[in-house]
Amino acid sequence: MKRVLLLALFLTLLFGVAKADSGMSVTQDKLYDYNDNLKYTIVKAPTASEYGEVLLAGLCTEDAAKTSVFVASIVIIDKGTSLVGSSDKYVNEYSFTKGYRIIGVGASAFSGNTTLTYVDLSSRALRSIGKNAFQNCTALTEVKFNSDVSNGLSIGNSAFSGAGLTSLSLPEGLTTIGNNAFYECKNLTELTLPSTVETIGDQAFQSCGLDGELNLKKCSALKSLGGSCFIFCKGIRQVTFPEEHAVDLGGSCFQGCESLVIAKNVSCLPGSCFDDCTALQDVYVMSGEEIKTIGSYCFSGCAKLGRVDNFSNCETLGESCFRGCSTLTSLDFLGNKFKMIGRSCFYGCSGLESVDIPATVEVLESQCFCECSNLATLNFLGNNVKAIGSYCFYHTKIDKNKIVFPSSLETLGDGGSDVFNDNSACTNMVIPASVKEMATLDISSKSSSFRFLGKTPPTLQEGAKVGANWTFQVPASAVDAYKAAFPTVKVEAIPSDEWDYEFSPANSSAAGVIDNKFGTICLPRQGDYTLNMAKLYTVVGISADNKVQIREVEDGVLRAGVPYIYKTDDSRSKVRVWCSGVSVSEPDNSGLLKSTFTEGSYVPVGAYVLQFTTSGSGIDNKFHIVKSASFPFTPYRAYLQLPEEVNASALRLDFGEATGIESVATDKREADGAVYDLSGRRVQQPRSGFYIKNGKKYIIK
Repeated sequence: MKRVLLLALFLTLLFGVAKADSGMSVTQDKLYDYNDNLKYTIVKAPTASEYGEVLLAGLCTEDAAKTSVFVASIVIIDKGTSLVGSSDKYVNEYSFTKGYRIIGVGASAFSGNTTLTYVDLSSRALRSIGKNAFQNCTALTEVKFNSDVSNGLSIGNSAFSGAGLTSLSLPEGLTTIGNNAFYECKNLTELTLPSTVETIGDQAFQSCGLDGELNLKKCSALKSLGGSCFIFCKGIRQVTFPEEHAVDLGGSCFQGCESLVIAKNVSCLPGSCFDDCTALQDVYVMSGEEIKTIGSYCFSGCAKLGRVDNFSNCETLGESCFRGCSTLTSLDFLGNKFKMIGRSCFYGCSGLESVDIPATVEVLESQCFCECSNLATLNFLGNNVKAIGSYCFYHTKIDKNKIVFPSSLETLGDGGSDVFNDNSACTNMVIPASVKEMATLDISSKSSSFRFLGKTPPTLQEGAKVGANWTFQVPASAVDAYKAAFPTVKVEAIPSDEWDYEFSPANSSAAGVIDNKFGTICLPRQGDYTLNMAKLYTVVGISADNKVQIREVEDGVLRAGVPYIYKTDDSRSKVRVWCSGVSVSEPDNSGLLKSTFTEGSYVPVGAYVLQFTTSGSGIDNKFHIVKSASFPFTPYRAYLQLPEEVNASALRLDFGEATGIESVATDKREADGAVYDLSGRRVQQPRSGFYIKNGKKYIIK
């Protein structure tokens, strides 16, 4: 009885204050406490046309058997008036429709209530669900919303965290879902999001039981998904983002979604975005969007990753971003714009067998190809790489005695650790002249040898070691400097006969130089290091005005079997080339510039050779046509074989704006009607494209 009286007194005092503040009369509704059979009184607006606005904080109606219980407190908002009632924890079901306009649920209103099973929030005036409102309501399986919320709705942090929800259809008008809002709703398998939702907070649906497709395609207002938003939702099999606009994704957004197979219309790839999505196969980038950064661990552990498109503008590869992607067989999908390959970037990508490092790359961080167990070939396509980190090629099939490091390399290894870190001996590993700092080159205790092309010894990193049984081969003029820098190592000069090829600008043979600066060259092995060679050119085609077009080779590397035109840096210098073991048996004669490695060969009649002439004014800076079948050819040089329609008796090098070789004299030949492509190859059955016939350029459509 005391409890009844005290409660009645408390409510009377409370409502009295409300009435005094508002200056209005109020009507009352009756609710019952089933446990104690107490009658409670709550306040509503004076007339049906003047709805009060109720912020719910634990209100429920009775059912026919009076098994529902009024709990906690309510806040009634009516022209600034507010009332707070008492609290209790026993409730099974809530539904409130009698005369009130529900605008929200208060913070922690039903938090921890383990008997609540159903909530009706179908008011169109609903504005907010407070933080922790239904947190850990483990029996709550259903929440009813109006299909359209007129004033916009926000769901607070942890509002339904740990609830027993099984399906959820959120209303149009919802704009914000807070952090952890549905965290660990493990029974939640079905989710429908409205077009109006703009932001979904960090860990909002972490570890939910979502199953099948997560369709965000119709979420036309969606701007962002927070960090770890759907992390560990192991049943999601496909996610589809809007087609018309980009959605910002937080880190670890879909991490651990182990059933996820396809992601469509992706617009950004932050750190750990799809980390450990072990079933992920296909990633489609939104049309017109450019992925420039792939965050750290973004696809780490995606062992089935196969199709990833539209990454050609990628500039940054984060740490471990493709770690363990064992089905990747090529890096071509990444394009050629990225400057750095991050630490452990392709660690364990066992499907890689051959990799081309784009010319734009400047840094290979440590372990970037570590444990790529089938990687046997690595080609540097440019001369921009300045640093290669430790363990970079650990447990690969790359032959460290044949690898050709770029001539731009300055730092080899880091922290004193070797880039290969295996126990096999080195045999004349070549260290470019550009290297200034190096780690331990070989961790084995075996006798190893290294060839240093630089005249200045590189410095050892802190913690790096050299073996007492090592041999360094260095340029003859640098022997003393290397002995002083590495007193425990045997130092000797690179044998003079191993400068494989030497070319003199004074050579006046069929493939000599003109103006004492230009020459031709074609080597059976890759030329890794040259002296006195300033520029290198390839012949790429014929222009419409019969100029032979040439293009500078930016990385300066002489590829095995490819014919080139070169320019010396000093008209009096000899060009010397040191070659690696990369070799071919025959030159690549598919283009206009051709060669042979065979002694005693002759230049074909009608071909053009670069040579001196002593008639008239002396050197004339031209390729001259060969008219004699007995004109000797010097191996490892090159000659031009042009279509007969060019009709030139001599060609002059032209390095103006239109870089090429200009026809300067005409010796007209009989036109035979043959058709040639722009590389000078005769074509029997031309298809669509550009061709040359009887000296004129034409197109077949």
